[in-house]
Amino acid sequence: MWVFTNHGFYSIVRILDTNPEKYWVRSRRKEHLTTYFSEERILYTHATDYQYRVELDKEELDDVFSNLPNEIDYTNFKDSIKNIELKDAAHHVWHDIYGVLDEREGTMGISQEERTRSPTQNRESNRRGDTGLPPNTQGKSGVVRIEDWKRK
Repeated sequence: MWVFTNHGFYSIVRILDTNPEKYWVRSRRKEHLTTYFSEERILYTHATDYQYRVELDKEELDDVFSNLPNEIDYTNFKDSIKNIELKDAAHHVWHDIYGVLDEREGTMGISQEERTRSPTQNRESNRRGDTGLPPNTQGKSGVVRIEDWKRK
């Protein structure tokens, strides 16, 4: 399972091969893990995909991650991220998931061309004040209520 918070990006897996009752919470950045765990618990392994990891049992995993909803004090996840690199990663993830998994055609006024461009390319047009939308729709909210979306 991947977990993306405004403090870090984590991969959570079971340690099936050696200890199936335990879990790894893994990250590519040590500081992401120090948000929730002491430095003494963080293991470093250079030769793995996620070089930093902490071993947990299910109870501790539940304790740490069941409190995540209490940390939500924002209305826009990406804007809540203070670290520039992490925020940029969140934008890339959002863009990729939107471009691949969103079934709606032309949602939020984003054309098929824009959906296949990188987030950086899309931001370039915004810097010029051109959203790519027809003039009568620029500046209007692209928010679609769930109820309206389900009716389509």
